[in-house]
Amino acid sequence: MPSSKSFSNDVKRKTKNPKDTLIYLCSSIDTTQINVNRYRAASPFEWGFLQQFNLGEPGSPVYMGFQVNNQRDIVDAGCNPFCSQIQRARDMQFYRAFAPYTEFNYLQGPGKTIALNVLHTQNFSPGWNVTLDYRSIINQEQYIGSGQNNQFRNIKLGSLYLSNNNRYKQIIAFTWNRSNRNENGGLNVDSLFFIPQTADKLGLRTLGFYDPTLTTASSKFKQFEHLFSHKYYLNKHWAVSQEITLQRLTYEYKDSKRDTNYYGSRFFDSKTKTADSNVWHIFTHKTGIEYYFPKTFKHNLTSLSLNHVVQSQMYQSKQSQFNGNFTDPNASHSVEFVSEGFGKFIPTLNTLHTLAGYGKGSNRTSVGMPIFSKIYYYNSKYGWLIPPPPNNYVKRPNQNSYDSSNGDYIDGQRNLGLRYSKLFWGVNLYYNNQFQPASLQQQAFYSNHFLYHKELLFTGNKSNKAIFYLTKFKKPNDSTINQNNSYNVDQPVKFSTIFTVQSGTWINPTMSIDSVPLTQLNDAQYTEFVFGFNWYSTKFSINQLISNKTFKPSHLTNLFNYGVPVWKSITSLRYKTPAFHHAMDLTLGADIQYTSKFQTTYYRPDAATFVVDANKTESGNYFELDLYAVARVQTVDVFLKAEHINELFVIPGFNTKYQYIAGYPIQPYRIQFGLNWKFYN
Repeated sequence: MPSSKSFSNDVKRKTKNPKDTLIYLCSSIDTTQINVNRYRAASPFEWGFLQQFNLGEPGSPVYMGFQVNNQRDIVDAGCNPFCSQIQRARDMQFYRAFAPYTEFNYLQGPGKTIALNVLHTQNFSPGWNVTLDYRSIINQEQYIGSGQNNQFRNIKLGSLYLSNNNRYKQIIAFTWNRSNRNENGGLNVDSLFFIPQTADKLGLRTLGFYDPTLTTASSKFKQFEHLFSHKYYLNKHWAVSQEITLQRLTYEYKDSKRDTNYYGSRFFDSKTKTADSNVWHIFTHKTGIEYYFPKTFKHNLTSLSLNHVVQSQMYQSKQSQFNGNFTDPNASHSVEFVSEGFGKFIPTLNTLHTLAGYGKGSNRTSVGMPIFSKIYYYNSKYGWLIPPPPNNYVKRPNQNSYDSSNGDYIDGQRNLGLRYSKLFWGVNLYYNNQFQPASLQQQAFYSNHFLYHKELLFTGNKSNKAIFYLTKFKKPNDSTINQNNSYNVDQPVKFSTIFTVQSGTWINPTMSIDSVPLTQLNDAQYTEFVFGFNWYSTKFSINQLISNKTFKPSHLTNLFNYGVPVWKSITSLRYKTPAFHHAMDLTLGADIQYTSKFQTTYYRPDAATFVVDANKTESGNYFELDLYAVARVQTVDVFLKAEHINELFVIPGFNTKYQYIAGYPIQPYRIQFGLNWKFYN
């Protein structure tokens, strides 16, 4: 969580346990949604960016584009497409658990695929929560002769503490991430693999084979981030805060036989063996002061904060003929201003500007403006079902995606949100601007490996976005409502929709063409449309997400739409019914993912740069079909899933080259099984 959200000055509210207190925002757990294979699920915030590979494989995912990095700091390690793999400390999620809670997820499939995910959270006191989240995935490609094995792990461990007098709040969070793989270099001649028979007729497709270009190469990617953040409330209105973050990223590549074209035509030293590694350090220190306005139920600003941010960095590279250390002597000094509020025409603002040191002139600004919102209620003797004063103040973060079915806690209790709603809709406007230098890692890597001494231009991404959202709720049953605790009533959603229109500009995006010295493209203007729709009945549900993103023609003629697909679509169908005299809940589902054509790119983690294939290789115009069945008995979900079923067939009109990065095909058809198990003490 961002610290501004983690340390909201919440008030005590009634819960089923009167000794407990809601002291922080809580993670949602929707028990109606089946996470059949969470290791491959697309994030709801990525609006249809599909994760094509199992975690740990080389392209997972890659075609989000080579815009400015997706991390939130001014100084960072460059463009990072592995957001689904790296778990940052500031994204640590905490829970309010009335009893110790453990969730265990296990998956197994062909290719020696074994995946584990374990979450444990526990409150040692009403104000102290400790959470551990562990994930481990081991798999190898199933194609004949591929010889590629992958291993991925990450650990998140955190503690959130609030003193008994509510004056002192503290977060300590640690994350460790690691990804290892034996590299095969991709396909040398892809026509041997992708076209085993005529592609203009519907027919069975034979399983392809690899002719690896690398036989002894391997790579490792390691990252950790540790966070200490605390705040002391001087009184009801003023607070002081401090945050310290340490982050380290390491990338290593080795090839004992030098049978490689991994670095293109450029080799960096005269040794037969190749050993390349780099290390990146980032240290961040933030101090600030906050002011909290008196709480009201009406529209109002809630808090203002002003922070001083210091970031320092060092980059180290191990190559025999090149310089080893790159350290910027001047730490960056930035000023951050944050305002929060709720209600119509009350903006939320976060802006950070670098005034001195590395990255001087950088800025990161985001503004959210609720333009209009309206709630309609069912007629009921219980009215709005909002708790009486003084507990009727409800802070609503992320108002644009607000839904009264959310706000779940680990124990299923719900305290956030209005009750007995009939219809809820509104419009929000957003402005985002991130403008900063290309990372020191990118500049140093290209200087080392290609004797490239040109200083890179500032790069960034700015956009304007409008969001329309609408949610229709099912009418609750009055007979199930307890008037004394009526605001904890669960009110399910009948359907919801969201429509987003966005226009923006990529500023001097950085890239490379077939690993030659880096290039920065001209500013690229784009427009994006996103439509999402969810419909729920007693047994059947539909979830649909469609996105369209187009760029104006670039000066680089061989880069179609800046390497990004124009269309992306995700369709999920689910049917749920009781079985065996209600002893078991059975869910049958299908997921269909489609991506239109785009130019093949791949990502080099050692250079933190996207690379474009100069041969104009096209991918996409392809869909994936997954089918699954889930049986729930009490707190255990047992599932069976068939992935990428359409790989078995050649379908005319769709691209037979089922790949999402150059030289690496999508995993073929496979069947996986496993379980999700929840433990309550």
